[in-house]
Amino acid sequence: MEPDILELLTDKNRETMVKEFSKYIQQFSKDPKNAGKLDYSFDISKGKIQSQDANTWISFDVKENSAIHQFLKALYFREINEEDNLVINIFIQSVANALTDDCSTILKDVIRKSIMPNSDNKAFPLNTVKICHIDLVDYSSIDDDDRHLLKIKKLPNVHINMQILTQTIAGIREKTGLSSEQIVDQERMKGNKDFDGVLEAEKGEKYLWDVGLALFVDYSVSDDLMMDIKNANKSEHKTTDN
Repeated sequence: MEPDILELLTDKNRETMVKEFSKYIQQFSKDPKNAGKLDYSFDISKGKIQSQDANTWISFDVKENSAIHQFLKALYFREINEEDNLVINIFIQSVANALTDDCSTILKDVIRKSIMPNSDNKAFPLNTVKICHIDLVDYSSIDDDDRHLLKIKKLPNVHINMQILTQTIAGIREKTGLSSEQIVDQERMKGNKDFDGVLEAEKGEKYLWDVGLALFVDYSVSDDLMMDIKNANKSEHKTTDN
């Protein structure tokens, strides 16, 4: 039986979860292709980041025997009232804060390698790297295929109703447990008209993950570099005027 979520809101469990999070994050440097997913979106004007909102997202799955997984399962094991939810959110935020404090160097290393390869540390110091919040979702009841986008290959110049097709595949998969690839082969052989012109289906990019870390990263250019650029522009104007 799963422990009650409130039993897991301890200093010891926070410490254990932070250590596990740190190891998962390090995988983005060691094995980025299999670590999970890293997204980013930010605006820079005149060398400075324009918003303090989350602009970088790190997503990954966790092992079943981990403290994070146990917490995740307990989080969805029973209905949580408003009072408990407040306490739980405070604990999760404390994990995020501790992770920011303990893993700042690791996070910067991952961001440099994944988002800003070959960037100069002095030019882009990444002065602030902060985990704003942590999302934990139990997707254990969802088939692995449904956690991925579905890629459909079809004959050229053939119109396919993708909504009907994806719904049909999802329905058959739920009933039979077959993969999307197997379903396409089966339905084509049966002459299902919804599959006319479909060559194959395969797993696309994964988009549902156990854990999502939302980060704010200051991607601003350093003040020293901005000053060098301004001075260089002034020198260029003087040369042009002469």
